Amino acid sequence: MRCETILAVPNPYPVVINCRDRIAPLRKLIGWLERHGHQRIVLVGNASTYPPLLRYLERTKHTVVRLDRNTGHLAPWEASVIDIHIGPDEYYVETDCDVVPESFCPGDVLDLLRQVL
Repeated sequence: MRCETILAVPNPYPVVINCRDRIAPLRKLIGWLERHGHQRIVLVGNASTYPPLLRYLERTKHTVVRLDRNTGHLAPWEASVIDIHIGPDEYYVETDCDVVPESFCPGDVLDLLRQVL
């Protein structure tokens, strides 16, 4: 039996997720982030056309920024999402919707990575 640590306090790191036409891994990623206290999640709909993803983006409680053209991996910066939603001296995570931490990944992994910086 695996025991997963769940953070009781909000996680201070905002997470920007670049999304395009994939829903299953996005749901897993959002679930992991929410279980570990992440509240500031920004989803960048990178000109998505997949109906299940579009419905998810309509209903999510998280911030959604929809783009009318696919600008690839640079979308969060080219659309000024980082400038608008993240403070100038704030640490943050930018990721794709299909980068899902394994179940054994510690909930404080971002603190650990920040210490490495």
